[in-house]
Amino acid sequence: PLAVIRCWNLDDMPPGLLWRDGYVASTDEVSATIEQQLRTSLAHTAVAHPDVESSYSGLHGGAADTLVRVAQDATLLVLGSRGRGGFSSLLLGSVSAHCARLAACPTLIVPQHPRV
Repeated sequence: PLAVIRCWNLDDMPPGLLWRDGYVASTDEVSATIEQQLRTSLAHTAVAHPDVESSYSGLHGGAADTLVRVAQDATLLVLGSRGRGGFSSLLLGSVSAHCARLAACPTLIVPQHPRV
């Protein structure tokens, strides 16, 4: 099975999810919206690979610690590298480095742009 996870907190949540319809959304509501966004944005992949059992989650919490925790029983942890850090010369960002160091399973880090 494949678990697709997007971690979020107030500092880096997708815009427009906290304040909606005149009220502040709960963490459960924001997580549910993120889960739905993942399902929608990856629907083409699910259709192309119907034999892959997939789940989608929006998890409230810091990415590094949350991913290490949920990968405790995983076969492989795959991370996308966003390159948001301030030092472009670094090979790994803080989340990638943390997960590579502490995850209980092998960790694959996929860069956003291939290096030439």
